[in-house]
Order: sequence, then C-alpha cells, then structure tokens
Amino acid sequence: MNQLLSPQLLKYRSHYLFAIRSFFQENGFLEIDTPALKSVPGMEPYLDPMRVYSPHKDTEGFLITSPEYSLKQVLCNGIEKIYEIAHCFRSGEKGVLHTKEFLMLEFYQTGISEMELMDVCISLFEFLQTHFLDFGFKKEKCLKIKMENLFLEKTGRTFSLDDLIITLQEKLPNSGYEFDSMYYDDLFFLVFLNFIEKDLPREVPVFIYDYPQELAALAKVENGRAKRFEIYWNGVELGNAFFELTS
Repeated sequence: MNQLLSPQLLKYRSHYLFAIRSFFQENGFLEIDTPALKSVPGMEPYLDPMRVYSPHKDTEGFLITSPEYSLKQVLCNGIEKIYEIAHCFRSGEKGVLHTKEFLMLEFYQTGISEMELMDVCISLFEFLQTHFLDFGFKKEKCLKIKMENLFLEKTGRTFSLDDLIITLQEKLPNSGYEFDSMYYDDLFFLVFLNFIEKDLPREVPVFIYDYPQELAALAKVENGRAKRFEIYWNGVELGNAFFELTS
C-alpha cells in the first residue's frame, strides 16, 4: 500500500478496481492471475525490463513489463474472454504520468475485430460512468479517426516514408537529425508526437485506428493498414489494442 495516498483516494482506488472487475464479470470475462517474475524479458524494443536476483545471485529473472505473453498462453487453452489487472514494472519510467511500478489492465476477446473491440472499450467507459464516478463520458461524442486522416489534416501529407522525411525537413530544419538514414518508426513518431498528438481533441475520447503496416507489431495487416488502435482522452494515451495475429 502506498502510504502517501490519502484515505479518500484509497477509497476511490478500491471502488474503481471493483467497478472494472464488475464490468468484466458481468460480460463473461474470466479474471486471470499470471506470474510477475519471468525467466526471460519481454521482446518490446522500447521497454527496459527490470532484472532481479536472489541475495546470492544463484537465481535471476525479470519482472514483467506487461502480462501479455502469459495471457496469450491462457488463450491457447481455449478460453475466449480473459482479463488481468497486473502489477507491471518498467525501468526508467518516471514522470507525471509514469512510474516504475504500475497497474495495467489487459484483456482479450476472441472472434471480434479491432472495430468491435472499440465498442467493448466504450461499454467499459459507460459502465464506469454509471457505477464508479461521473467523469463526463458521453458515448455519442466518441471520435474514431483513421491515422492517415490525422496526418493529412495536421501536416498536409501522408505517413509514407518519403512524406515523413519531407515533413520533418520542413518542420525541423535545424534539428540535427539525419532523416534520410533513420528508421521508419522513429520518423513516424517524431512527426506524430511533435505535430499531431498534442493537438488531438481533449474533451472527448479519441480512437485512432488503421496504423501504417510498418508499425503492425503483432497486429493483422489488411489493405496496407495495421489493424490496431490507440485511445486518447484529455491529451493522455489511455491504452492500445490490436486485432491480433494468430499464426
């Protein structure tokens, strides 16, 4: 227990977690409890996992950065709707919105697309609005925007490799970056984080979908677009989701 939290905040936190569990229980999801200590780290290149040792260093392992891999093992056993609220650990994560240890909600449902998964998230927001706290959520005001449309609106160009380089050369002429020799994902996020994310609507939830196929990760690719989305609200990324590959 964090002793710095006030009694009132501890009560809010308890009610919030209870409401989340109630939503998934009522919608047929099975709560899963997976290990926090693993023998190998996750494979995310941009995350720095915490390595831990026993006192005599005869045993070592890694604290999870997310419960993703363990939950996918559960899916392989044939359970179709699962979730976990897990303690996760990421070294170097510190700031107003980030700590090295935090709670993550991760859930999976088989047989639905990423567009249908957006509706599950909207239903979760509706449930929290009713059963936890009035935080101003209105289903009809949610925005669903294609990533390419955001790039066209904010930069006048697409997110093709050539367009990203031209946009950055125009907007960051004295940055010192050698854009022609950078990886696609670095170019993409330089544009997105500097010229798009900060100008997203803040007063309503925004679902951004249809990512470039270069950023598919473990998402399916259809018609040159990665079937994944991210949720933003009030300038904060609340979560991300994938129409997962099953190969």
